[in-house]
Amino acid sequence: MKREKKKINRNPFNEKLLHRYFLEKLYLGDISTKRKLVPDKLGKKIADLNLIVPEDTLLYNGYRSDFTLYFQNDQTGIPVEIKWVSKYFNKINQVNELKEKNGFLVCFDFPHRSDIDIVQIDKDDFEEWLYKRINILWMDAFSDKVESKFYENTWLIVLRGKAFKNFHKMVNYCKKNNETYFWAQRNDRTLMRNIFNLNIGDKIIFILAKTSGNERSKMIINSNDPIYAYEIYVTKVIDPYYMALNWPFFEIGNIPINRWNWPHFFDFIIEKDLIFDPPLELYRKEFIGELKTKFAHSSNKGGILYELTQSEAQYLLEVISINTPRSNSY
Repeated sequence: MKREKKKINRNPFNEKLLHRYFLEKLYLGDISTKRKLVPDKLGKKIADLNLIVPEDTLLYNGYRSDFTLYFQNDQTGIPVEIKWVSKYFNKINQVNELKEKNGFLVCFDFPHRSDIDIVQIDKDDFEEWLYKRINILWMDAFSDKVESKFYENTWLIVLRGKAFKNFHKMVNYCKKNNETYFWAQRNDRTLMRNIFNLNIGDKIIFILAKTSGNERSKMIINSNDPIYAYEIYVTKVIDPYYMALNWPFFEIGNIPINRWNWPHFFDFIIEKDLIFDPPLELYRKEFIGELKTKFAHSSNKGGILYELTQSEAQYLLEVISINTPRSNSY
């Protein structure tokens, strides 16, 4: 009788792991690191890389590239295909699109081909990245499949001025159209580092505030003047990251994709909302940890994410819990 073999899958990783590596390295790496992940002809202008769009279909006729790169001074997107090894890059539509759009292939081997550019992944660099990111990758996979979490992170977003108004614009739009609440983040290296650590189930505390005196236009990190909180929202993340390139909700004017400022979105639900009249005074001289710095940086960069330590989050949530103004229904 012939043996009937039942094998285990000895390759638990799929190409999405390589996608995450490529995305994080191009957004978060230094110039030298970024140059190693693009062909030489693009390395010269890598500092102008503005957007890295996953599974983009805007440029193509029925073909979806793994990524499309957009540079600040060039509206022409460049498609990228990523494979473990080059032999899997064999679909005619993929090959033709990369040729036509001057795209390139990223993989671990380096075959000799004259028809397309190929970039070889540094195996040692990939292993180092995986070692450092394995906990975050595990939590991403776990939170996407299981509702409960071992722990949840708490994040802070401080909104003033135009960002204050944009939050109201978003809330009104979502109420009117019965859509999920969302927020967009600036195309910023600090933000991208934070948003890659955002998980389903994390809390985000939105504080809509005003300051006075010398801080009308920009918050001063070391100031002890009070912050006047008019609205506070405690929210829960339900979709930690996506791009919506057909929907320039926060962009000003009709600008091309390669110059978008607010392309990175996440969705959330509002668990608690507090409206203060008169505004709640937050006394910065009583802030613990790095709350002063995080408040200032989040506000000054248009309301970007900053992760709170456990003690910072507990302090802020206690301040919120002892204040019980009227509450709107969201």
